[in-house]
Amino acid sequence: MYTCESDLDTPHAQDALDARASGRPEEQTSERLHAEASEWVARLDRPDPDGKTLAQFERWLASSVRHEAAYARLATTWHRLDGLRALRPADSAEIDPDLLRDALVAPQAR
Repeated sequence: MYTCESDLDTPHAQDALDARASGRPEEQTSERLHAEASEWVARLDRPDPDGKTLAQFERWLASSVRHEAAYARLATTWHRLDGLRALRPADSAEIDPDLLRDALVAPQAR
């Protein structure tokens, strides 16, 4: 739960405070939870995130087991996708035209 001023820098924190102030329930939809977790994955993917960012993340993560689960799912996927870079040819490498041939053939001709 967002409880201090510095937490306003976290994803969607102001919405949570507005919901509490208006008396609306603060229940998170799956879509919103996914969006928040996605923002954290992207923010933490930078080299050497600062201490403030890490502290905000730890508070967000500890505030709900749903946060932990959503973040774990997305971070795992993100890191697995990162492995695709190894499959990509280097920028200086020449592309083999035979690899592209099938992609360029019209679907009806196959």
